[in-house]
Amino acid sequence: GIPAHILSAKEVQDLETQLKVDVIGGIYFPKDAHLIPQILISELLKFLKNKGVKFFDTTTVLGFEKKNSQIQSIITDKGKFEEVEEVILSIGAW
Repeated sequence: GIPAHILSAKEVQDLETQLKVDVIGGIYFPKDAHLIPQILISELLKFLKNKGVKFFDTTTVLGFEKKNSQIQSIITDKGKFEEVEEVILSIGAW
């Protein structure tokens, strides 16, 4: 059920205008996509910052204060963050 088109070498070259393509042909999946993770994350950060999301890089979370199973504040090595609406705790690969 995924649309696919068999392409000639010229049709592949027409799709890849920035490259010199040396192929016999190809298969094009118009509903498929590819992304570059670094660009996705960079653009996502810009989008979220423009929406008012605050990021606290290189901040160590030491604990939470909760009330009725809800996080009320976050205790970090840089101080206490209070009146928390939503928390996303994200750690990197390292």
